[in-house]
Amino acid sequence: MKVSNIIKYYIILSIIAAASLWSGADILAQANNPAPKRVLAIFVFKKGMPGPYRFEESLRAVLAANSSYPIELDVEYADQSRFPEKRYLSKIIDLYRYKYGKQKIDLVLAMGDESVDLMLEYGEKLFGDIPMVLITADRKTLPRNRLKPKMVSMEWGFDFGKTGALIQELLPKIKNLFVVSGASLTDRKFKDLAVEALAEFDGR
Repeated sequence: MKVSNIIKYYIILSIIAAASLWSGADILAQANNPAPKRVLAIFVFKKGMPGPYRFEESLRAVLAANSSYPIELDVEYADQSRFPEKRYLSKIIDLYRYKYGKQKIDLVLAMGDESVDLMLEYGEKLFGDIPMVLITADRKTLPRNRLKPKMVSMEWGFDFGKTGALIQELLPKIKNLFVVSGASLTDRKFKDLAVEALAEFDGR
């Protein structure tokens, strides 16, 4: 399956998971009066990176093609990977409160561990009790008791084991495999998962 298709499939599951939290009255109202729904996606990354750009591109395509009612998408690039300081965090919170405090948001997607932590701590204060999908590198590290009633957690879904097997198949004479990672919380979790999954290639 192509990467773009995997991303689209994953995002569709996220939307479905969040929609399952809506009440029956909300669903009936949507069917009778398909008013626009508003989705806010918060990425941990900085704007302009190739990966997040493709995520946003696929997300917009999926929301436009797989919905029976119009969906308005707002995307925020929190850039928390580069600026983890509490002072910067407080400014992000103020910005989101200013931009979205008086607007109706139907769903929040928080993508990246730092953004997930932000929503766990400040999500209810910023957006009330609207449904949220929290997407982390490793769901096992997210305690269930931290999730609020209308929050669901999901994983990015990278398969490092299959990536290693593909590398070995395409480059059978390869001697060494390196994992290059950033320093953010999300990057470090991905690195740990990659090292764990690729350990099976030791000695080959």
